[in-house]
Amino acid sequence: MRNCHSLHKNIFSNKPDVKVTDIAMIGSHDAFSHKISPSSFPDPHDKRGILSPHALKLFKNRVAKLSKAQVSDAYTQLTKGVRFFDVRVTHTAKGYYTMHALTSAPLEEYLADVLRFLQDNDGEIVVLAMQYFKYSQNGYDALFRAMAEVRVNGKNIFDYVSYPKKPLEDLTYGDVTANGTQSGVVLLAKYRLQDGVKSPYIEKVYDFQRHTRITWHNDIRTKPILGKIRAEVLAVLRHKADLKHAFRINQAQKTPVSKFGYTLYVAFFLSILKMSARWNVKLINQPDFADWLHAMPVVFFDYVDTDKNDFNNRINKIINDYNYGL
Repeated sequence: MRNCHSLHKNIFSNKPDVKVTDIAMIGSHDAFSHKISPSSFPDPHDKRGILSPHALKLFKNRVAKLSKAQVSDAYTQLTKGVRFFDVRVTHTAKGYYTMHALTSAPLEEYLADVLRFLQDNDGEIVVLAMQYFKYSQNGYDALFRAMAEVRVNGKNIFDYVSYPKKPLEDLTYGDVTANGTQSGVVLLAKYRLQDGVKSPYIEKVYDFQRHTRITWHNDIRTKPILGKIRAEVLAVLRHKADLKHAFRINQAQKTPVSKFGYTLYVAFFLSILKMSARWNVKLINQPDFADWLHAMPVVFFDYVDTDKNDFNNRINKIINDYNYGL
């Protein structure tokens, strides 16, 4: 296993002025889903279609295979080079759980992993993007308060957002890590506060919708999705001067959609993990893959730490080579 514990510190300790939004990062899509199984309970806020109680009785095994996008906990993913986490959370009677259609584990388990990693490794940047949240009565403020209660050696996730809040387009590696002497977190969320609710944590959280450029391609076919990715690369490069305030994300996963003649394949054979293990290698084998990082430095993967065809080592080398050149 490649040792990625000091990934950012090794590269940027002598380049503190590099903008955070220009740093290439491996992103984990549906990052906190590794405990999803047929015994997982569904998101209580979504009972449509295949997630209806009657459908789940028949198809829960299939739903689990189409929902579990990662095989490792957050700490392991961090050691495998992941630095950007796509986080999905729902509020249940048992508290806050991570989810992707089905629930995985309490959010606090994953936060504790991240906190342990930050504590053990100075000079690292970790981005947590709360892209999807089914909220409780008090909305995001309640979520943020619950996150603040998770501590490792007395520090919570907000304690690692220690720089004075700056416009994201101006935020540098040095700002987030005190010039490489400590680890830091950048938090993003599609937050909205309930009427009359104020949150002391909002000043430490960037608005996901304003501060990301991300395009979901919604396809399972190889040639069409590669064409859509390349079109997005050109579109981002044309507007790059206007996107300095945003993380530019290549959301390049295939989607297990049941159309285009793939209905039986999806229904009876496909799992996200098997599909991703094959697709991830094809993606980085594209001759222009490294060039895409100039447009979209963050690349999202399902099954981000698969070793099929040495994928994880290879993607880390590509990302690191790019960052050394900044």
